[in-house]
Amino acid sequence: MIKIEKSGNRVNVFGNIKTIEDAKRLQEILQNNTDKYIILIIHDSFVIPSSVIGTLFDLYDEEKKDIHIQVKEEILFDLFKELGLDRMFRVEKIS
Repeated sequence: MIKIEKSGNRVNVFGNIKTIEDAKRLQEILQNNTDKYIILIIHDSFVIPSSVIGTLFDLYDEEKKDIHIQVKEEILFDLFKELGLDRMFRVEKIS
């Protein structure tokens, strides 16, 4: 199970996002975020479910939110780049 910490517009995710429950918890926190600028920091996960990507698209397209994603895992960073989402969500590799 993942651990999610929200502080202001920052959402920190610890652990691998692998279960439906993990994805739903993260989606709910993102959808309930009232900030127009969201920083999503994914510390450990090397994957991200398509349902979470769909939620990010909805927040970006429908709610006009500015989303910045920081990831530690190279595999996940490369996935965002391969899908062409690195510019839309301003994906950044962190250490």
